[in-house]
Amino acid sequence: MRKSSNIRLTSRQLSEQQQNSPEKLVSWMGAMQAQDFNMAKWAIAIRLNSYTEQEIEEAFNRGDFLRTHIMRPTWHFVSSEDIRWLLKLTGGRIQSAWKYAKDLKIEEQELMKCYRLLEHTIYSN
Repeated sequence: MRKSSNIRLTSRQLSEQQQNSPEKLVSWMGAMQAQDFNMAKWAIAIRLNSYTEQEIEEAFNRGDFLRTHIMRPTWHFVSSEDIRWLLKLTGGRIQSAWKYAKDLKIEEQELMKCYRLLEHTIYSN
């Protein structure tokens, strides 16, 4: 049991940090739950030896990694370098999950405005 728990801590970058930047860590993880933005920044910080909350937020603000609905209608951090193939992989599932927007009576033009903003953000990187 002890050995498997050490493997788990290591594989999640908690006992042996192998990455040296927020963007490399997020990329290595594939995706990180980011529903609570502050706690998600903390999840990155505990996996890096020398980054402050401010430095992690600066990396986020630069677009080094993104916060998006990539797997389900909850927030995740993902690598800005991986966003295109991740969207191709999961986009259909996410679009079907957004059908509840109709139930909320969000007008299609407002929804399309949001989609265009997301596209602009994604493809301008």
